[in-house]
Amino acid sequence: LKDERLKAVLNGAAKAFGWGKSKREVVGYGIAGGFEKGGYVAACAEVSVDRANGKVKLLRVVEAFECGAIVNPNQLRNQIEGSVVMAIGGALFESIDFDNGKIANGRFSRYRVPRFSDVPVIETVLIDRKDLPSAGAGETPIVITWCQVSGVRYRVPGAWCQVPGVSPSSIALVSCLLQRGLSTITRSSTILSSSLAWISRRTPA
Repeated sequence: LKDERLKAVLNGAAKAFGWGKSKREVVGYGIAGGFEKGGYVAACAEVSVDRANGKVKLLRVVEAFECGAIVNPNQLRNQIEGSVVMAIGGALFESIDFDNGKIANGRFSRYRVPRFSDVPVIETVLIDRKDLPSAGAGETPIVITWCQVSGVRYRVPGAWCQVPGVSPSSIALVSCLLQRGLSTITRSSTILSSSLAWISRRTPA
């Protein structure tokens, strides 16, 4: 890996998480890294799945973040934690349902978002680069968790299940946009593309 900043956040997340140590058989583990708006992020996730009902639960997330010089550490930690929770919603629950061309779940009571019981243990590792100007921290932390939850490879045979936010149509749409190279798709989306491609190969028809 040639990018030293990306290498630093990956090493930071892996060290804090304990990556490489013995793992439980019924739990899946994922690690990912990327960058957006001048900020670099990497995270390790621990995910469980109930083989009886296919329910996925995020148990622990360790996210390392570097956005140049840190101005407000507490606010940055809050931003990272909030981004993790928001990513859980998009990966596991949030979905707009359509019926005959109309939105079928147009009420908040029918639109599932993360609850307190869905929030995992969240640990943050801040890398302060005072030699660099401060960069984006508003959206960058969210790009990693979604990919981990959606694309983590479970060690339990047959435990893979399709999550609500990932459908064949969404996979096809993102793949098409990335192949066409539209300017609205950022470089960090290549991580998402890889994750979606992995899902499409392993999601039952």
